[in-house]
Amino acid sequence: MNPALANTNEPAESNPIQIRKVLHLGLFVFAVAGIALSYVAVKMGQHRVGKEIRITENQIREVRADNDVLRAQISRLTSPLALRKRVEEGSLQLVAIRAESISRLAPPEQAAQDGVLRTAFADTPAP
Repeated sequence: MNPALANTNEPAESNPIQIRKVLHLGLFVFAVAGIALSYVAVKMGQHRVGKEIRITENQIREVRADNDVLRAQISRLTSPLALRKRVEEGSLQLVAIRAESISRLAPPEQAAQDGVLRTAFADTPAP
């Protein structure tokens, strides 16, 4: 048989590189690279969020410590001894509350027979 007249319908394989295998391999490498980059991005995000959490926790600790200092200072300044000392120094003036300055929902009551005083009791009720 004449080689020129041989089956001419089949294309002769002239390229030794198989395109289909190269494309499959390229797609696989691209997918693996995408997954790896996504993993690195997630880990970087976790580190960033962890750092922000540590900074926020430190700020919370500092604010709580400052708050405790201020509460101690308020306790010290509002103690009866400190208030009495400020009144004696004259930096704080106290005025007695008059009976007519007290708002009542019910009229004042005298002490009961059992000796229990009622709230907002005044010796001389307002006329």
